[in-house]
Amino acid sequence: MSLLFPTEKLNSDVEYISSVLDKLEKRWQYGRDIKFVGPQAQIQTSVVVGSGFTTAAATNTKMPRGLLTRRGLQALALVLATAYATMLIYQAVVPRQWPDENVVGISGNNMEMDMPEVQRIIAEEIAVTPPVATATVAPYSTDLNDVFISVKTTRNYHYSRLPSIISTWFQYAKDQTWFFTDKDDQYFNNLTNGHMINTKCSSTHNREALCCKMSVEFDRFLDSAKKWFCHFDDDNYVNVPRLLKLLDNYNPREDWYLGRPSIPAPLEIMRQHSAESSKRSKVKFWFATGGAGFCISRALALKMIPVAG
Repeated sequence: MSLLFPTEKLNSDVEYISSVLDKLEKRWQYGRDIKFVGPQAQIQTSVVVGSGFTTAAATNTKMPRGLLTRRGLQALALVLATAYATMLIYQAVVPRQWPDENVVGISGNNMEMDMPEVQRIIAEEIAVTPPVATATVAPYSTDLNDVFISVKTTRNYHYSRLPSIISTWFQYAKDQTWFFTDKDDQYFNNLTNGHMINTKCSSTHNREALCCKMSVEFDRFLDSAKKWFCHFDDDNYVNVPRLLKLLDNYNPREDWYLGRPSIPAPLEIMRQHSAESSKRSKVKFWFATGGAGFCISRALALKMIPVAG
């Protein structure tokens, strides 16, 4: 690092100190000619000899304590000059460790900015870009334990359809799959680890018998506290991993009825307004039939309780 020493300033300061010393020396000379009055001064008065006056200077005159001697002044000046020169050298050699009040250093880019400029930039940034709270919502993940799988069957199909289900996709969801039938069957109850349920409904295929079994399925789902109710018939093959991946796209806390209609037109039924009234009206609606399979979210199932189950 190169050293730049302000020689012009040092020369002018030395000349100033020399002038101060000259003045102090003149004052010291002036003090020697002064006769002091006081307990510390010994003064010899003037006497008259012959026809003229002869003035005798005071002998053994003592200097007042407040006045410096010449040697003391020279020593003081030397100390002051040395201290001043040392201060100048220190300022020139040692880098400043504290930044100026209005300067901000940015490491890495060797930049310096005025503090008012930094404050102005920050104020403009706050005014232009208001704070916005952002959050990333993770997609909902469906676990196998979140799903209640029901299979509707009948006594007539126990031996013709259930063995294929039990030996294939049932193995992927043994604890989540239940069979709803119309007859007790100890053999298949053992094969399914007690998951055969006798609904005590009719074995016919009419609407009342089908709704009877569906009502039992729905109630068992509500008791399970699962998040999804998925119904299938005994002639369906269920791809369990694909089912879970499908349900990942939907939130069970919302109303979802997932399935597919199997009839070309909306279903028409006659609705009776109340038990006391004989008035009936026709109702039309689309619905996902159980033959193709469907899933209902728990949020929707809870709203269906007054009319289902």
